[in-house]
Amino acid sequence: MRGFDVPQPVADLLAEISALDGLSLRGKTQTAIYRKSKPFLHFHWNEDGIVADVRYTDDWERIPANTVAEQRKLVADVAGFLAS
Repeated sequence: MRGFDVPQPVADLLAEISALDGLSLRGKTQTAIYRKSKPFLHFHWNEDGIVADVRYTDDWERIPANTVAEQRKLVADVAGFLAS
């Protein structure tokens, strides 16, 4: 990723989620995932952990992504949403 350090778990999630059909990485730092022309998912991280903001509807939903289980659930939920 350009411009700043992205934690490895976030980089891995960005790669895995953006590879799903209909999604793409965009933005100057390529840390935002778009669905068609709209922002769909991005991450925040700090000393308290990692969260994903996902737009399943018109509103953003904040989802924790700290543990492997939370990360797997996030990927599965996004994949399920795209398949519906």
